[in-house]
Amino acid sequence: MADLFRRLAGVSGVAAIAAFGVPSPVADHCASAQSLPRLEIPGAPGAASTRVSASSGDAASQRKEQRRQADLVKAIVAEITDFVPDHRAFIADNDAAQTQAMQALEDFRAKLDEALTADLIAMANDSGNGYATRVATTASRHAQYLSRAIASTDLDRFRNSDGRDDLAMAQYFLMAYRVEQLAQLARLYPDNSDVLAARSAAGDAMAQLGSLESVRQGRAEALAARIAAMRLRPAVRRDAAAERDFASAFRSSAWTQGEFAGSEVLRVNLLSHGWTVRRNPVTGIILSRDQQAALAVKRKDGKCFSYVIGLEQKSQGSTFGGTYMASGREREMLCENIGR
Repeated sequence: MADLFRRLAGVSGVAAIAAFGVPSPVADHCASAQSLPRLEIPGAPGAASTRVSASSGDAASQRKEQRRQADLVKAIVAEITDFVPDHRAFIADNDAAQTQAMQALEDFRAKLDEALTADLIAMANDSGNGYATRVATTASRHAQYLSRAIASTDLDRFRNSDGRDDLAMAQYFLMAYRVEQLAQLARLYPDNSDVLAARSAAGDAMAQLGSLESVRQGRAEALAARIAAMRLRPAVRRDAAAERDFASAFRSSAWTQGEFAGSEVLRVNLLSHGWTVRRNPVTGIILSRDQQAALAVKRKDGKCFSYVIGLEQKSQGSTFGGTYMASGREREMLCENIGR
């Protein structure tokens, strides 16, 4: 798959979508989410003339026409700057959101190819139209904002992160959309130094980040390396009764009835030297006691995890209630590394 940054080197907008390798038809909900209102573009069939001739009337009429032209430019600039991915879609369905985002990019380019006529570009860069000049200033400020946002992105960390894939893909497409925004602004304002500088920075960032497939591969490699390096935290003491009690608390916890339901607890390493008593800070009355343990857990799908859990017992006056799992955090590990 070709990299997006080739768009910044002059590849046509429609051809660049081939870099994503997705079908052309767009889902109905994707089209509605990224729809762009059709504007009356100067120069299109049926459009009114947009030129202000020397004999077009008095100053008031000329100002009115200039404002109308600036409003057309302003609408296009708003469409460009408002083009951002929906992060919530990636959380809901990561794979579907990626396909929709790719299609949205293609649709956006196609609409801008139609909208950015020579007449409209001339309007946008008319130095004699104060209204259009103010719109150009808005575009410059947006370009400066995008330039700062791109410069503050840690591309190496993002590319090699092993965190949540849905959030990473949302971030990737945020960068892709920013690149596309700047590419379209550069078409509208080919001599705007702020836009051109930001476009260059975006191209460099996208070149460093690479294609979507290379990012996926880099993240997969980082995840595999972390899993291979993961080890169970060592025990500070052994207590067979406590270990059985904590394993039972893990299996019966409401937190582990989903993907960890039916898991086998292979090992329990006690991480606390004993119970830590918690008291009311005002009255000093004992409320509970707690400690930690690291469990080696094998899920029903055969994957193994280090599961660090916090265990707690509520005070019942002169004694304490049953042990329950109060917190937990899992990390995948290789099953063969459990005893190492």
